[in-house]
Amino acid sequence: MSQPARRKSVRKMTKAQQESGDSRTRAILESSALFGMLDEVSLTMLIKAVRTVRLEPGQVYLRRGSRVEGIVIIAKGHLRISLSNVDGKRHVVSYLGAGEIFDLLPVMDGGPAIHDAEAGTETELLVLPAAVFQELQRTNPEVTNAAIRLLNTRARRLYDGLADAMLLTLSQRCARSLLDVMQALGEPTGEAGSMCVRLPQSELADMLGNARPVVNRVLRKLQHDGVIEIGYQRIIVLRPSALREVAGL
Repeated sequence: MSQPARRKSVRKMTKAQQESGDSRTRAILESSALFGMLDEVSLTMLIKAVRTVRLEPGQVYLRRGSRVEGIVIIAKGHLRISLSNVDGKRHVVSYLGAGEIFDLLPVMDGGPAIHDAEAGTETELLVLPAAVFQELQRTNPEVTNAAIRLLNTRARRLYDGLADAMLLTLSQRCARSLLDVMQALGEPTGEAGSMCVRLPQSELADMLGNARPVVNRVLRKLQHDGVIEIGYQRIIVLRPSALREVAGL
């Protein structure tokens, strides 16, 4: 089993490397939903406070129930967010790509991690310590307002997901899951409008809570209809508009 990420020894950087890293961190913070409104002084403080964590594919960042260090912003790659039981059965909740924010709720309510988080590819995270974020909330109320808006958006998405699980067909749910993953991880293929999603069918089945052979039948129907193309650990969405129609959107 993969082990949680550990701190690695830090090599000394040249001044140019440090400035380049700070500039990149600044750009990520400025484009984020939580910190884009901050002034120069606050941004500079955050740049000094964040810690960079690099993960190899499949490496675990943290487990459900563990202590949360701080707010996570994904700088590169993506995290697979999931839940598992004692028998090893897994439900993939979502995939978070570059720019997404993770561990916001545990930092705000002081509780432990609510999901497992694992790197899907080579991934780089910016971790802002909880104490720094809490001080930022005290001095910048707009950060708290932005955090509440983000949590409300995620709560609505959760409610929609629960309704989908009860009311939609498996084909509709499969199409919606593919669209969600495509939005987070999709890569243009060069063909007009088509997108490549690097996602094993087993993980899509984990998202849907169904057996892989059942989900495979749905995917093959979509392939037969010319909506997608199935490959090894990838799915190419040939016609996103047609996939949205299948999803009922």
